[in-house]
Amino acid sequence: MKWVSLVVMTVMLHACGVVGAPHEVRSEAIVAFVERKPGAALTAAELKQRARSMASFMRPLHFVVLDPGQMPLNRSAKIDYLRLRQMALEEVARLRAGRKWDR
Repeated sequence: MKWVSLVVMTVMLHACGVVGAPHEVRSEAIVAFVERKPGAALTAAELKQRARSMASFMRPLHFVVLDPGQMPLNRSAKIDYLRLRQMALEEVARLRAGRKWDR
């Protein structure tokens, strides 16, 4: 079953990057940025459901689905983790305002 899930996700995903963000309870929590392939229908809820098979300490607490071409890249065309960290902090601030973080 895990292989089927992995193949399905490979068909739908173009790139993925994860970073840590400050969390009041856990000290730090994982935020995953996922860039979907063109034409793929992918939601954060679906990603969260598929991640349930992972150990809880490895599982992202929050998923951000990016449109094709929106993953920040550095000059070497690799994922820009510094920019992802900034984006995660902005996302956490938005979630905190809605009381959906630090629980």
